[in-house]
Amino acid sequence: MAIWQYKLYVLPNEEVDSYFLDQKKIKAEDFDNIEWWKYRGPVKNLQETFPYLIEQKSWCEDIRQFGNLDSDCIELCSDGQYTELSFRFDIRILNTKFLNDTISYAKEQNLVFATLDYQLFYPLIEILLERINSSNEIKLLKNFSDSPKKNDKS
Repeated sequence: MAIWQYKLYVLPNEEVDSYFLDQKKIKAEDFDNIEWWKYRGPVKNLQETFPYLIEQKSWCEDIRQFGNLDSDCIELCSDGQYTELSFRFDIRILNTKFLNDTISYAKEQNLVFATLDYQLFYPLIEILLERINSSNEIKLLKNFSDSPKKNDKS
């Protein structure tokens, strides 16, 4: 993942509720061991909701990738059945359409978000923007862009 990307996992709300009702954070081992998509079936309407993210060849044969891996993109992992759905947001210049479509899609499909440190939150644009703006990724990007540039013209 590029340093200018903010990544979210997307999980079925009913599975999150069945294991972690009203919890705001889950353990990494729980995240890794639960078959989140076992009872949900296929992910629906990705290409209809995000037609501007063209499906591209992924670095892994088990991943369907929509969009550019170095920019805004969606990754759908499967090993015969869906095992992970994640969204990456290019935080150098936030794409408002992608942000709003992500929120709409998550609401329509009854999904919740999990951050890289497994904090859970519901699909609300205010919360998503707050998480992005307070993320380590945005801090790193700001520090990188604020650092002095070497000038080789002496």
